[in-house]
Amino acid sequence: WLQLCCLASMIGRDKLYHAMRHGVPELRRYYKLPCDVCGRVMVDLGRGAGIKFCPDALDTLVEHLRGPKHIKKAQHLDGDQVQVFESLSGEKVSYNHKTTEVFASAELEEPPRVQRQLVDWSSWHRVVDDRARSDGQQPPDWKGPADCGDGRLDVGPPEAWPLADLREFLDESGVQYNAAGTRDQDLVDLVKSVLTKRPVRSQPSSLKRKAHEVKKHLWEELLKTGRVQVDLTDGAMFDWRAYVLGLGDEGRQLICLGQLDRIRWFCGELHQKVQCPWTCRPAFHFVAYEHDGLRVLISQSGCGHYTVLFESPDRRFLGLQSRPPDCQNPSRLQVPRPRDICEAFGSRSLEGRQLKILLLRGTDTSFRDSVLAFLREREVVHGAHGRMSGNEAVNDEYLVHAAGHLVQFSGDHFSWRLNDDKIDSAWREFLHEHDGQLAGNVPRNRFPPTRVDAYVVHKRIGEAMRFFESSLLDEQHKAERAWRALVEVVRRCDQCARDLQDVIDACSLHEAGKSIQWHMWEGECNMNVGNIYDTHDRISRNFRNGGLLSDNVEAIVRDPDRVWKWRPLQVLRFHGRYHSINNRRVKCFRDASENVEIGLRCRVYVHNMASSWNQRGDFLLKFFDALSTTNRGEFVDFHF
Repeated sequence: WLQLCCLASMIGRDKLYHAMRHGVPELRRYYKLPCDVCGRVMVDLGRGAGIKFCPDALDTLVEHLRGPKHIKKAQHLDGDQVQVFESLSGEKVSYNHKTTEVFASAELEEPPRVQRQLVDWSSWHRVVDDRARSDGQQPPDWKGPADCGDGRLDVGPPEAWPLADLREFLDESGVQYNAAGTRDQDLVDLVKSVLTKRPVRSQPSSLKRKAHEVKKHLWEELLKTGRVQVDLTDGAMFDWRAYVLGLGDEGRQLICLGQLDRIRWFCGELHQKVQCPWTCRPAFHFVAYEHDGLRVLISQSGCGHYTVLFESPDRRFLGLQSRPPDCQNPSRLQVPRPRDICEAFGSRSLEGRQLKILLLRGTDTSFRDSVLAFLREREVVHGAHGRMSGNEAVNDEYLVHAAGHLVQFSGDHFSWRLNDDKIDSAWREFLHEHDGQLAGNVPRNRFPPTRVDAYVVHKRIGEAMRFFESSLLDEQHKAERAWRALVEVVRRCDQCARDLQDVIDACSLHEAGKSIQWHMWEGECNMNVGNIYDTHDRISRNFRNGGLLSDNVEAIVRDPDRVWKWRPLQVLRFHGRYHSINNRRVKCFRDASENVEIGLRCRVYVHNMASSWNQRGDFLLKFFDALSTTNRGEFVDFHF
């Protein structure tokens, strides 16, 4: 609409320019001209070295009047806004900002007729081409820069055409009209009606956004009902055939070799082992079952990207974005992309994002730039001395070259991960060491490197425990392999090895499975206050609502049943003890229990090392952020 108004009123602004230049010597320049609608003053830019065209205030004003911001303001004016200019020749020139009409006190010569020019749609062509390539479609075959999408050249809106050109256009279109009796405005309306009836080139529609909405709806429904899949084959709930066709030739070839008949069943499904890294819930995929048993999993994101994974009939991972030769043999993994490398460092998981925010609090540094800075400083590839560049392609090339061998795709978790815990630990140390440089010296709680290393080790232990527990439902050889991997990881921490001694020394897989299920239990229970330990070394004397801890201690001593009205304490069984992150409440209960005859008990919610935290990420990360005690949680002091 703005482009229509801009072109329609171009003649009016040309008349203003012609009127202000009329009778003025060529070398004289306008030094200052205001625009009353926008409140701006245009000035003469002056003649600079090496500048071929040096606009004065009039040139700048006319360009400003043609801009979309000025046109938008002028169209919303209550009435006509007439501004009077005085030319250098002394003549008064009035300009109506809303109608673009020009009134001059002197007779002006008719400006020379400008040749009708085609409208340039090149920038729009580039946008459409980029969208088509991202959707896996073939870019349109444009007839030229003026092709507006219907295969015909756009000559602009009819208001900008002289009457002779309007009649010429109608004659070329074969429209019958009375050339002698038709009014000018009727002629414009007639051309408009012809332009609006032009056929528009049809493009294959993409259902990616619709697929993402269906995914979110089915995801919530399956979690609430306890089901694991819903049949979509009939297409009543979701037209999956149109969705696959809308992915373009490349997407169709990848999913079904371009033949929808290969798909015998299409459904939405919760994965049995893979969890979403953002919500810590079972991952949801659209799954296409082929006649030979091959499972094609489609993960559709809200931003338009989609990922295709392949599994065998027994749910064994076979390939990522690369179709396997058959339903049993895996395909070759592709070279990781820059986004895959950032994902391995944690960019596409809530845990990784929280860790970056925790250690670089207050910074606006992007995740990709942080990874680039880490790779340059650590020089993980000997002899690769890359530098940050303004060219994104150069940085992406260095990112793949420097870290391509450090990442691998995990078929068990459907995510890119670092293949060495040492790199993972070094990455977290880098974030800690550069908190002042990258975050702008923002004051925050310290996260010591020793705690970072401990978090990495225990995070791996928690993941191995969860994977072993989930593999108990699979074949025996898979469960035994997961058991051996758990034992290897647990031995990295002596305390955890003592806690999980029953799992390590189990005589059979069945016995180890029972032990790990006990260690992985989480839920609410009642616990003696004396068995709960702190995580902080110092706390405040007040709660967040301003209430004093001492006042609450006295209230609990008077009525010990008040503890049951408090929310459950969040605790983690860590190295043989139950530590709580709610340190002030623990302090209250502990002080009150010393003055109560009968031992005080309270409600707790026990987490394991693989627990999520209120659907917001990793409880273990929250725990290690709070773990500053120097006496194993025996007691806590107040801040001075």
